[in-house]
Amino acid sequence: MNDTLRSGNKAVLCDTLTDGIPLAEYITPTGQSAIVIDGQALIMTIGSMSGMNTFGEFADTFCDTVFSLGKTYCRIDVVFDRYRHNSIQSGTRAKRTSQRHPIRRVVEGRDICLPSNWGNCIALGDNKAGLARFVSNELIRNAPDTKTIVVAGGFESECEVQSNMPLDLTQLNASHEEADTRMILHAIHCGTDTVVVFTRGTGVLLLLLAHMDKIGSVNVWMMTGTLKKKKFIPVRTISETLSLEVTKSLLAFHALTGSDTTSYIAGHTKTSAWNVSQENHALLEKLGTGELNENVIRSVEAFVCKLYKVPTTSVDQARCTLFAKYNAPEQLPPTRDALMLHVKCAHYQTLVWKQAHIGKPALPSPELLGWKKSDEGLVPELMLLNPVPSVCLEMITCLTVWFWV
Repeated sequence: MNDTLRSGNKAVLCDTLTDGIPLAEYITPTGQSAIVIDGQALIMTIGSMSGMNTFGEFADTFCDTVFSLGKTYCRIDVVFDRYRHNSIQSGTRAKRTSQRHPIRRVVEGRDICLPSNWGNCIALGDNKAGLARFVSNELIRNAPDTKTIVVAGGFESECEVQSNMPLDLTQLNASHEEADTRMILHAIHCGTDTVVVFTRGTGVLLLLLAHMDKIGSVNVWMMTGTLKKKKFIPVRTISETLSLEVTKSLLAFHALTGSDTTSYIAGHTKTSAWNVSQENHALLEKLGTGELNENVIRSVEAFVCKLYKVPTTSVDQARCTLFAKYNAPEQLPPTRDALMLHVKCAHYQTLVWKQAHIGKPALPSPELLGWKKSDEGLVPELMLLNPVPSVCLEMITCLTVWFWV
């Protein structure tokens, strides 16, 4: 019991979805085109480069890279994450930076020297937010007259969005915390013949697939890989291979089986869970839709039982069956108490993802759906019942006393 999430490899799901789909190393955009860039991911990439001494030089490199990535596109959108203290991302961010010793660094101007230890600097959310503000302003200031530049998420106000061109940006005035969901909003807003989303996250591919019906672009690609070795994934082509039913449950499946904010299920990878979901996706359709009720929880519980290949719809009964068979706790499904809390977290995360097309989505408090406050922000509640029933502790105590008597 340390309030940490079970981690796993979500990238294998991308491999599963693209299996048999030809990927490209380069594409030529057709018609009106746009590229949407994950600004924070690009900051992390550029920060590992050498040859820069000041934040001004860093910003110049950042802008040059953005304009280079977008040289064949008519419009370039750059979006950033927000860094809130009471965030469901808090636990994941703390885990990623647990070995770092961050120091607050205020970016007051172009001549401020870059820190000697980039990793320690960028490990602090306030530093990331400050750097995002700095490069956001530099992007608008240096925007070329020949292209439309749109920047969002990195300014002081989370809803602020700026462009060098006279555009109606009302739809992009968003309260999103994640750049992942902002990219969906921007991809929809572009309305170009071709749109490319540049990111390193598998989750964005799932978001694009789930919201494909709202993206008007004929050609939808996700660019991933490195700056030197890019890979283009044909998202609309993948979408056409998935049934409507599978697409509807895709985000719920991802949240339930493990993401950056939800725990992975013991003994099951994304691939094994995906194989089970192909015939049982209907059990997850209501997760992340409306209010969470007992019927939805029971449906998800039945899905988890199918993961463990036990002919029951009760995880507690499945635990008894598997323990009698294997006598191996690590092969058991969660208790219903733990699963209920996990389902709450997955429901909330799916609610966020399913409303990625809305600038200011209506969301309940995460503290009503599986999270609790801690010094690090919000952390998931893992269980409500005692790890060991009190009656068992009493039996152990009585036996111990009897033995010594």
